[in-house]
Amino acid sequence: METCRILHSTCHATTLDAIPTRLLDTSEGKIRLIETTESTAETLNNLQYAALSHCWGPKQFFVTDRNNIQDNMIEIKRNSLTKTFQDAVEITRKLGIQYLWIDSLSVGPL
Repeated sequence: METCRILHSTCHATTLDAIPTRLLDTSEGKIRLIETTESTAETLNNLQYAALSHCWGPKQFFVTDRNNIQDNMIEIKRNSLTKTFQDAVEITRKLGIQYLWIDSLSVGPL
């Protein structure tokens, strides 16, 4: 990862309009949703995040919606996530990346 961060300029080339409006903050031993629209331009310019996009399919699983967005901004319980989402959080942490974008948990306007 460090080699990528240092040598691969396209791995960290972002524009402010390309940053998702919501990300999962995986730091501090808990998982919570944050709004990037409340971040400063300086913070966003240095923002690094991992991404997980997947086939939603017919199976029901945990998503962010109008009913739970406020609770998700406080904390998302690990056991409410699918094994795939739990693994993505763990890998993100092990890679030393604080933020994770998962489409079903971080989608646009609600």
